[in-house]
Amino acid sequence: MENLTINLIDSTLEREEAYEVLIALVDAKINFHKRKCFSDSVRFGADVSKSQSRISELKMERRRLEDYFMGRNQRSSEKIQINSRVYIGLSEDQEQRHSA
Repeated sequence: MENLTINLIDSTLEREEAYEVLIALVDAKINFHKRKCFSDSVRFGADVSKSQSRISELKMERRRLEDYFMGRNQRSSEKIQINSRVYIGLSEDQEQRHSA
């Protein structure tokens, strides 16, 4: 399987729009892990510590975003540049299995 790179965000946005986009992305990831924790623990009794740890990390990142945007001069004309690429490929464990 070949690797794939997608250009998720490549925009210059108004300050408020940039804040909304970034907070929505982080919130979506937090909600994904919350649903996964609930589902895995209820259905399978699985260890959800990895997802719980990731939720904590994402909440800290959300606070960092809030601090960044709230700590800036609140000029309405301010533009924010956001670039985000997502790299997709097999993990090393799977690559080794597929090459064997």
